[in-house]
Amino acid sequence: MECAGEEGSSNAQLDLDLTLRPPGPTAEEIERELSSFLSSFGNRGVTSSVLQNTKIKLQLDVASPAKLLKIRELLRDLQSRPVPAFQARDALLKALARRERDQTRDP
Repeated sequence: MECAGEEGSSNAQLDLDLTLRPPGPTAEEIERELSSFLSSFGNRGVTSSVLQNTKIKLQLDVASPAKLLKIRELLRDLQSRPVPAFQARDALLKALARRERDQTRDP
């Protein structure tokens, strides 16, 4: 009986944690990850104009939680691939566009 009570308590805590935690990454988190992603390819800090332009192209300021999560997944996926520095941003934008197209075709 004691175990059932403890299990119920841990489930309640999990529900509370899931309720209080944001559903996905925030735009600010993705912006930091994006800056790190773009910088890692050139081994130097990304310029503010490149970062700002990429944020605009990704529509980061108005992105839904689902889109922010997709961007994070793509950043991590592309980080593990051999993408030339000059193609990193374009590879990200193309991958996101491809995912969005595929998602609109599959309901």
